[in-house]
Amino acid sequence: MATSTATSPNDSHGQQDSYTIHVRGDVFHLSHSQISFDSPNYFTACFESGFAEARERTLRLDRHPALFAIVVDYLSGYPVLPLSTRAIPATMDMQTALRFLLADAQFYELQGLCDLLTLPSPPMDLSWAGFASKFVHLRDVLNDTLPEGVVKTPDGSVVAAESELPVFVYARNMVIKFVTTNKLEKPHLDDCREYEASYFLEVSCPSATAAACVHTPSVASSNAPSDDSALLRTSSVHVKGSMTVDGHTYDLSSVEFRCTRTRDTLYWLRPPLRDGPHVWTSPFIDDAHFEWEHRAWTFWAEEIITCFSAGLNPGSASSQATPATLISAKMRTLPRILAELTSQSAT
Repeated sequence: MATSTATSPNDSHGQQDSYTIHVRGDVFHLSHSQISFDSPNYFTACFESGFAEARERTLRLDRHPALFAIVVDYLSGYPVLPLSTRAIPATMDMQTALRFLLADAQFYELQGLCDLLTLPSPPMDLSWAGFASKFVHLRDVLNDTLPEGVVKTPDGSVVAAESELPVFVYARNMVIKFVTTNKLEKPHLDDCREYEASYFLEVSCPSATAAACVHTPSVASSNAPSDDSALLRTSSVHVKGSMTVDGHTYDLSSVEFRCTRTRDTLYWLRPPLRDGPHVWTSPFIDDAHFEWEHRAWTFWAEEIITCFSAGLNPGSASSQATPATLISAKMRTLPRILAELTSQSAT
């Protein structure tokens, strides 16, 4: 294979500041400022350690050289998105190139590039709707690693520093659970009337061991069971938001949680939860006058968009409550996931 050399405007600090990276026969020379861009990363781990790569300032990689050239541009501080069709390998279409570039960004541990490739981009300026036209990862909100230009205020709101408008908080491939609680007066004869109803939702990583932070619920009965692995709990949904369940889209304002007056149908709510699978999280808990009913619906969430704004969640009474509001979610039920597995195996 022919050998090529990639340089950049930053690569002018002399041999002592130069690192050589061989990628399937192509040779790239990077400066210290380049490998330190979006650090810590794979390159700083290799070149700023006691490994042989650090002593020799040379690294050999079995990755795609055309995609690595894009990575070098990113490390040089250039905007790399949207990708040019001339920059991607001739054997790849744009979708494949973006998927492979994300795999490389994860391999090189370039979190900023991963964010560029995974975070949505607002289609327009949304300040007229009361939002900053910016997305951040839920991970960065929970870990207090917000990008430049985004700040967390004392009340827990996550806003753009300049406009002070709430930003969108994004997460992928999470577990979302809706938990409902009905506090009922004990029935007299065949009648049971509603006394109090509430709900909250929890967002968790698929593995409980991945949970690094637990937030206090905004509104939740002390009798309602909770998941200690939850990254986020809230009872606020945006009235203009929506959620998609198994391909069907519903307005969040249409989801209601309340019980009916008859003993046979104590529980009633509108789609999409009414006909969905649910589990009991506890039996009835009795005292002298009341009984509580808890149910939970669990979904796989491919995408979740929330915002952290105390102004959008004014019902949060506790100063420790999470001012998170669900804006949209794209979810699948377990029966749909299992059906898709079956259809895939059949083909």
